[in-house]
Amino acid sequence: MRRVWSNPPLDIHSAAAWISFPRASSSPQFRCIIKLIFKSTIHLIWKERNMRIFCSRSSSAQMICAAVDRQVRDRLLSIKASP
Repeated sequence: MRRVWSNPPLDIHSAAAWISFPRASSSPQFRCIIKLIFKSTIHLIWKERNMRIFCSRSSSAQMICAAVDRQVRDRLLSIKASP
């Protein structure tokens, strides 16, 4: 995430507020990537929580980061390129 967001917020509320706040300097592509990262992170943390509670299995932080990276890349590759 630090590749596109040099100084990410430390908690979820700050992140949601930062994403919701429109910035003149950010391009639509940048905002799309940030939203995808945020959505993927929340989704995979929720899945990890459920795996720990219901299946007594856990993943490392590196595995979750790799899953977020893969999910974002897959989603971006599935979007049709605009002119």
